[in-house]
Amino acid sequence: ICHIYYKYAIMKGFFCVYEKELLQLIENKRKELVIIVSQYGLNSSRTIQYSQELDSLLNVYNKKS
Repeated sequence: ICHIYYKYAIMKGFFCVYEKELLQLIENKRKELVIIVSQYGLNSSRTIQYSQELDSLLNVYNKKS
């Protein structure tokens, strides 16, 4: 059980991370998304995938499970 951790599921697995680590994951995904958008545009499937992954991380952070 993750008490002081955040729980999130990515690719069928559950992971427990500290808040600081979760914030770093969010920041890294945001930076990756900026790069993907510049390379593939806003409507590419790759951009949508990265955006959904970022949304998932943000939802976990906002839930504060």
